[in-house]
Amino acid sequence: MTDEDVARLREQYLDAGRREPHQVVTLTDEEIVAIDGVETVAPRFWYDAQPEPARATAVAVAARGLVARGWAAADPTATTVDDLALQAVGPLLAVLALRREARLVLLAEQQLEGERRARVYYLLPAAMALEEAVNSAGLHRFTAMTTRHGIDSLAQWCDPFETPSPAQPREHAVDATTDLTTLSATVLGDTRVVSVIASVSGRADTRRELYLSVYAGADRLTTGSRDGTVLRLRDVGRPELADILTEMVE
Repeated sequence: MTDEDVARLREQYLDAGRREPHQVVTLTDEEIVAIDGVETVAPRFWYDAQPEPARATAVAVAARGLVARGWAAADPTATTVDDLALQAVGPLLAVLALRREARLVLLAEQQLEGERRARVYYLLPAAMALEEAVNSAGLHRFTAMTTRHGIDSLAQWCDPFETPSPAQPREHAVDATTDLTTLSATVLGDTRVVSVIASVSGRADTRRELYLSVYAGADRLTTGSRDGTVLRLRDVGRPELADILTEMVE
């Protein structure tokens, strides 16, 4: 497959995502490590929980599987998995290319009833985004969509209870080192879902990082932003949360 073919696939995914969210591919933790190394933005919940020998075996199996499915090319003279020198091709190469084009990355990690999961949004030119949805089983689902849909999707993900805008929003300023258990007992009440969001843009010398915590309960949604040694908490509804997330990516 030529570079022109890969570029055509990339545009095909983006064109489909402009109309509605378009699922491109789903990969496992170990497949991503096999093709892209261990230094990745998205967390690898399943892979990182395995002992080192099991990790090596999983990556070796994944590498062979990627080649067999035609998603990666390998050195034909290789005699061991370590010598395969994998290179992504076709749809997988197009996805990796999109991910590396991001002007800004929005990373959200969440704990819900003991399950860890994450969403990563790679913000692309022309108001487009690539979403990487990660679950605790180590699956990474890549979906092309508009930036607007990505923001709305993330707000919904952080607020599974569809919280309306509060009539009288509360605001609190607490010590930033206060643990969640204490906050729940004193300020946040029945917090069921905690999401931590980071927005990172620019290169090393111009990097901008913004952070936001979102605490969701059955009838309350609260955002937390750190200001020095103070954690500022504010009650919001889903519309206000979407506005805050929009500001984080502008």
